Amino acid sequence: MTNPLGSDVDDQRQRLVDLRSRLREERALSSTPAVDHALRLAEAYLQLSLGYCGHTEDLFPEETALA
Repeated sequence: MTNPLGSDVDDQRQRLVDLRSRLREERALSSTPAVDHALRLAEAYLQLSLGYCGHTEDLFPEETALA
């Protein structure tokens, strides 16, 4: 099925998903709570970008960890 937003948006979404994965890896290695907090904020903004690109999977992964 073709994405109504176009293939450019599909490509962007995939790059953002990859970036989020790398960001989470970096958070796991953060050297201070301040760095972790800054990276958490970056992830929040990244989530907004994913939403703008039509991404609906795994928007709030921390919620599934609590369930």
